[in-house]
Formats: sequence, C-alpha cells, structure tokens
Amino acid sequence: MKYIYSLPLADDFFLYLSTNNYSSKTVSDYKGDLAIFDGFLKDNNVEIKELTKRNIFEFKAYLYSEERKTATTKKLAHKKLSAVTINRLLSVIRVYLRFLTDQDYLLSINADMFKW
Repeated sequence: MKYIYSLPLADDFFLYLSTNNYSSKTVSDYKGDLAIFDGFLKDNNVEIKELTKRNIFEFKAYLYSEERKTATTKKLAHKKLSAVTINRLLSVIRVYLRFLTDQDYLLSINADMFKW
C-alpha cells in the first residue's frame, strides 16, 4: 500500500535523496519515518509550516507511547520504540526540514529543535 503524503515537497525530498547517493533501503526507511511524522501531524491537525516547540514535545511523547499508530495501517503499535529508532526518526525529520529550508520553504521552527 502506497502512503499518500501531505507533507510539502515530499516527492522532491525523496528524489533529492535518490540523486544524492542514498541507497534505496535508506530512501525506503526515510519514507516510513516521514509517514509516521505526517500521520502525527494529520491526526493533530497541525500544518508543518505552523509547527511549535510544543508540537515537537508532543511528537516525542507520541514516539515513546505505546498508543502510537503504525504509519501504513494506522493500527495501534502496542510496542514502544527503542531509543535508537526514536533518534533515527528525529534525525530523518531534521534532514527533511533542512531540505525544506534549502528549498526556501518557510518554517516557524528550526530543524535542530528535533533532537533527542
């Protein structure tokens, strides 16, 4: 099942990754990680250009939660993510937000706010 992103410039971001020597596995992992972030934003009616520090804290709490939904099936995960996985997710979001900034997309927060 292909995920439909509501994130701005998502397809451009994946193309950027593919053309900058990221492996197909890495691009696939990034797609899954961004789908989790995108789903969180959709579920909370938050537009990425209006992200706040509080939204970041809420997203981190969501990642730690067992009430987190899977990216594709939207079913409850019933399993906590490891610290390594959460750190990778936050790293992927930072890369994506930096890409948006490089594309002159206006954000209300700095990408570096997404850290462990």
